[in-house]
Amino acid sequence: MCDILIFGGTTEGRKLAEFCEKEKIPVFVSVATDYGETVLTKSSYIKIIKGRMSAEDMEKFITQHHIQMIIDATHPYAVEVTKNIQFVCERLSVENIRVCREHDTVDNYAKFFPDKQTVIDYLNTKDGNIFLTTGSKEAEIFTEIQNYQSRCVIRILPYEENIQHCQNLGFENIIAEKPPFSVEENIALIHKYNIEFLVTKDSGKTGGFDSKLQSAKECDIECLVICRPKDSGLPLATVKNRLWEKYYE
Repeated sequence: MCDILIFGGTTEGRKLAEFCEKEKIPVFVSVATDYGETVLTKSSYIKIIKGRMSAEDMEKFITQHHIQMIIDATHPYAVEVTKNIQFVCERLSVENIRVCREHDTVDNYAKFFPDKQTVIDYLNTKDGNIFLTTGSKEAEIFTEIQNYQSRCVIRILPYEENIQHCQNLGFENIIAEKPPFSVEENIALIHKYNIEFLVTKDSGKTGGFDSKLQSAKECDIECLVICRPKDSGLPLATVKNRLWEKYYE
């Protein structure tokens, strides 16, 4: 019986799916995008559900499939999704476990900002080209940067809807490629576009943060980091143990 649902689309979600395959634990894995699906290994134990779910969609799916446990392994910045998961689980009295991504040790080179707006305000006091590595979902707010069309280079996943979205917003320099990206690849782009500011999230090593920071340091440009929202949950190893206990108890 498959009564466990993992909300993934992240490295943690992929690792949990791999764990379930290894331990022969049947699970549903919900991913929002094509990319989230491509990183999952095909397995008879993994049933992939693709597409963004509203709170109503979640409630319907959980009820129809008699889900008894939810694992929230969504991105640390996907705050609204986590809120919806919490709301639905409380409403339906379903066990909900949040996977908390560990913070990496960061040196003092990066400049941290509490949110995207403060980064934009800072950049509007500066001159120079900007490398946006926060994805297509965050693109619209960065149109508030002065002369963003020509100043900003935005890197996104290579899907037509993402490219079209950024083109419609007016971005002239769009890099559509799949991660991971090495330090050398980042440096090449920094030199090619004469970048002076790299904007990123505190997404941890699994999100490529280390390579971005190292690239900025080696090129002597500013690394502007949007702080991670406050998050609570359990480490990945603990969640794996709980999954095993749930299925084999």
